[in-house]
Amino acid sequence: MCKTISGSFNCSCCWFKKAEQRVTVELVAQHKFDLELRNSKVAGECKLHEQKIESLAAKVVEQETMIKMLTKKADESAAQVQFIACRALDTSAQRFVFGDKKDAERTKETV
Repeated sequence: MCKTISGSFNCSCCWFKKAEQRVTVELVAQHKFDLELRNSKVAGECKLHEQKIESLAAKVVEQETMIKMLTKKADESAAQVQFIACRALDTSAQRFVFGDKKDAERTKETV
């Protein structure tokens, strides 16, 4: 570096080197800031995705519970329908059997 008698850097090569150092310091600082910003953004996105995964996993458990409950209700309903149908058939069969006996007795009485 060149120094003048007064001790200041006045020549163009010294000015250029100081400017280069200043720009280098600013670029390093800007790069460091950009890197930290990008890292914090990525960390935030990762945390958000983890929260979404946890939320979806909880939703899956909730839906599995709902499916089990609804399947149980459907099975109970099917059993009730079968019970009602069997009772209806039994009642119908009893009417048919008793109806035939009454008709047979009426026929005997008239003959």
